[in-house]
Formats: sequence, C-alpha cells, structure tokens
Amino acid sequence: MSDKTHRTHSTILGQHLWSPRFGKKGEVKEWQQVVRDARKNIRDGKELSARQRQVLQSAGFEFQTYEGDIFVNDLAARFLKWRAAEYVSSTALPNFDHLRKYILPEIGHRNVYGLGPSELRRLLKNLKQKKYLGRDKETDEHRYEATDLPLSHNTIQKIKITLSLLFDYAIEEDLVGDNFVNPIKKGRRRQGSRKATTDEKFKYWESVEDISAFLKAAQERDLMFYALATLTVNTGARKSEVLALRYDDFDFKNERLFINRMLEQNSLSVVSRTKSGEDKTRVVPLNEATQSAVTLWKKKSPHSGSGDYVFSRANGEPFGPRQLNDIFTEVTKTADVENIGPHGLRHTYATHYIINGGRVEDLKELLGHSSITTTMKYVHMVKKNLKSKDRIVSFSSKGPSHDTV
Repeated sequence: MSDKTHRTHSTILGQHLWSPRFGKKGEVKEWQQVVRDARKNIRDGKELSARQRQVLQSAGFEFQTYEGDIFVNDLAARFLKWRAAEYVSSTALPNFDHLRKYILPEIGHRNVYGLGPSELRRLLKNLKQKKYLGRDKETDEHRYEATDLPLSHNTIQKIKITLSLLFDYAIEEDLVGDNFVNPIKKGRRRQGSRKATTDEKFKYWESVEDISAFLKAAQERDLMFYALATLTVNTGARKSEVLALRYDDFDFKNERLFINRMLEQNSLSVVSRTKSGEDKTRVVPLNEATQSAVTLWKKKSPHSGSGDYVFSRANGEPFGPRQLNDIFTEVTKTADVENIGPHGLRHTYATHYIINGGRVEDLKELLGHSSITTTMKYVHMVKKNLKSKDRIVSFSSKGPSHDTV
C-alpha cells in the first residue's frame, strides 16, 4: 500500500462528512459512490441499505427520527384545499397553477424531508415555460409541453413564494416534525423547542387575565360563540372538530366529550375522522365551566336535539370557519387582547396544561396527536417537573377556577 493517503468529503442534509483515509484512489471513489446513492435515497424518502448506513455513521452523519413521511403531492393537495377555504378561492388559483405546471411534475413524488435549499434553487433556475395542450380525454388531466424559453424573473419569484407557503403550511399544521427545515427560507429551522418559529407562528395567551377578558367579551356578544370559545380553550379541540360536534357527543353525567368527526374546510362537509386521521374516538374531560356554557347555549339554541350540531347556522348546518374567524377578530378587539386566531385557543390550552404540571404523554392523547414529537413543542414552557392531573386547565369569563394550579 502506498504511503500516501487519500481523503474526501461530502455534504448530506447540511451535515459535513469526512471520509476515512484510504490508501488507494479507487477506495475513495467507492466511498463517494456509496454516499451519492445514500443521498439519493434520503431525498427520495427510501430506506438506506446496511452498507450506506454504516458508511454515513462512520463519517459522522447524525440520523434523525422524523414524525412521519409526507410527499409533496399529498402536501400540495392539503395545501390547496386549505388555501381555497381560508382565503378567497381566486387567490388559490395562482398557487394551483404553479404547483400543477412546474412544481409537482418535478418534485411531486419526493419526500419533503429530502428536499434541500440547493436542489430547489437549481430547480427554479432550470424551469422553462410550458405550452398548454389542453385536457387529455382519457385521463381528464391538463397536458403541457416544455419549451426552451426561460421563465421570467417575476414568475420564478411567484413560484418560489408558492413553495415557501407550501412548506410553511406543513409547519403550521403540524404535518412535519420539529426537525423539519423550510428549504426555501435559509436559517428558518424548526428545532426541538420550536424556538425559531415560536414568536411568529406559535401564538397563545400567557396571561389568564387575557383569557378571562376574551371569554367575558364572547359572553356579552352571544351565547353560541361563548360556548364555542369556552369549550375550545378548556379542551384544546381543533376548530374543525369543534364545528362538527353534536349534542350526543357530550356525556354531561360523566363529564366527558367524545371527538371522532371533523368539518372539512374545503367542502364544509362533516367526515367521520379527525385531522390526524385516527379512526378511534378521542375522549376529553369536561370541566364545570365548559358544561355550564354549552348547557346555557343549548337552552337558547333553535337546534338542540341530540343529533343536532351544537354550533350551527339558522338552517341547522355546521357553522363555517370563515364566520368563526370574523367573530373571533371582533371579540378580541372588544376584549382588547391579541388576536391569536381560533387555533390559538388550542395552543393556549396545551401550553397552560404543561405549565400547570400536566404530563406530556397525557396531553398527546387529549390533543389527538399521532406522535409525541408534535406535543413536545409545548414542553419548552416547562421549568419544573411534570405531575399527573386530569383536569388542571379551567378557564371562564370569571377567571380561573379551583382546577387551575
């Protein structure tokens, strides 16, 4: 063997790797090929071979466990439904056009965890204009033909914004784990405590006085919204789950609430599942404040049968998310508190649950998370040992009750 040794390096998912020292250049090339194959498998969301894992570990690569895989096609489908429901439908059309023509044909089959900033920059740089050929009669899909004409700078910037919104949506809706990095935004990293996105994305009310002021303003506005707000901030249920509740989901005698349905925002139809996709019923304890608010609204509601929706419109159909958002904005303005949005009530419940000594394992079940990785984002607020309690969060318009630690 020659006295001269050879060494090389590579980068995978932002981790800089150095090879061992080899006596022959052929060994270096072999090592590089194994790393290239491993990088491709990681990007495509495929399993690594034993040899690839061994080489990466010897080079110092740190394997991370993610909450779950999600591919760009699936993420885009959810994103477009949300975009059309939360905003005026016409604002979703540019996003749909960009995804359909330029993004999905290139990376639709890819795992979002395998997409890096440099790869997306190359993708944007190499995109060409596409000529529309009409719909395919057999598949009913739109057909395009690539040209040699480069896209304008303005169009590339719009596609970049669409990609950024797509990955921000995955982060905001907890579709990815805390280790996920938005590849479009350099340095915007979701680390274990979610520290990098807490101020901008993770909104909640830390002050109990703010919660009480909000609930008091809600009660003064109308009893239905008061019952909805009280239930959400005291159970941590998702907005889509709350809007799908019927009166037969409540077991007031045993102080329990059963959650197994959700209102889809794009179609406003109720489906027998929840956001995380679990097919089992989630049982959440009811405190006195929630029972009182819901019972009070039931007495006044024109639709109070066991099978009726608790929060319904005049025709008995479930209340819509857009109307809920408008009322929420109005009430927060009246109460003179920060507008954290309806989903912020869920964050408020979860954070106070942990602050007041709740176990993160119990919170995972109460919130209906599919992985405890998602629940761990609330633990950054904890500075003391966790203790097990059943009903330690209880807010009302009168302030915290005896259940609050």
